[in-house]
Amino acid sequence: MLHERRDRRDPGAAGDEHDRPGELGAGGTGISAISALVQHLAKDSARQPGTLGAERVSRPVHVFYGAATRAELVCWDELVEHTAAMPDGHLHGALVDPGAGWDGTVGFVTAPLTERLPALPDADFYVAGPPVMTDAVTALLRAHGVQLDRVHHDSFG
Repeated sequence: MLHERRDRRDPGAAGDEHDRPGELGAGGTGISAISALVQHLAKDSARQPGTLGAERVSRPVHVFYGAATRAELVCWDELVEHTAAMPDGHLHGALVDPGAGWDGTVGFVTAPLTERLPALPDADFYVAGPPVMTDAVTALLRAHGVQLDRVHHDSFG
């Protein structure tokens, strides 16, 4: 019998500990890792119920992506598409200097995350980006009582 690999670093891995909401945070080059996870989750959510992996994306997934300007939000259109493909996928953007036409949060990626934290008492967090961003997000999560074993991060810089 084949068994699916269980990996705590994979926000879509099967198992009881992965029934919690998955929160993905990205900034700078960290978008590569987060975008790959989002694409993977969207692909799994498209599977027919009852097939291997189809149950993996039944939980809510929120993606928080921050940059200085709209031009720096690389992969934004793909993230919009992939989060929309999930049953409960959500994309939250934050720009420090938004310019005209931006309807997302103005500020750092911690701003939309802070707004959502009260609704995420049991979430797992996956954060990738420059050290200043991952450190700020990790400090924010710690300050709100998130258990460190629920925070997975990669700093690129």
